[in-house]
Amino acid sequence: MTIEYPYGTSERILAFIPNVTLKAGFLGFGSRQHSLVITNNRILFARITVAQLKELSQQAKAEAQSQGKGRMAQMLANPHVYDRLVERYAQWGPEGTLADNPKNFAVDRATVTKVKLKTTTGPEGGVGSDMLILKTTGKTYKLTLGGSKNAAREALETAGLI
Repeated sequence: MTIEYPYGTSERILAFIPNVTLKAGFLGFGSRQHSLVITNNRILFARITVAQLKELSQQAKAEAQSQGKGRMAQMLANPHVYDRLVERYAQWGPEGTLADNPKNFAVDRATVTKVKLKTTTGPEGGVGSDMLILKTTGKTYKLTLGGSKNAAREALETAGLI
């Protein structure tokens, strides 16, 4: 998706990392779920709301029903909600994605100083989580990946961030 700006530059969506949790607040109580939309100029943080997930889930279920699929197939349509969200962002482009929610924001790629993927360990060496750390000149963003670390690595490589 290409958006033309008045100054003659263009912004293209290069990759997506859906379903990440942005760590914030005391003990993480201010953490919120986002999708990252990576363009050639910015990294967009698109807030994911319960209402969006519910709407997309109902659409997936209705689509499965209209195709004559049974209850099991309808339930299995739910994991693809994030794919539907990514499709939506691709259609809207960067500016439409930012305009979708007043809490959406963008980070200029020129300010990114370090991108790191790591796996943390849980208590007593148990199961941990996959993390994405974005350091900028002004702030560090710590994100827990809801999906595959390998898929996130591919998206970051595609976008030229690692």
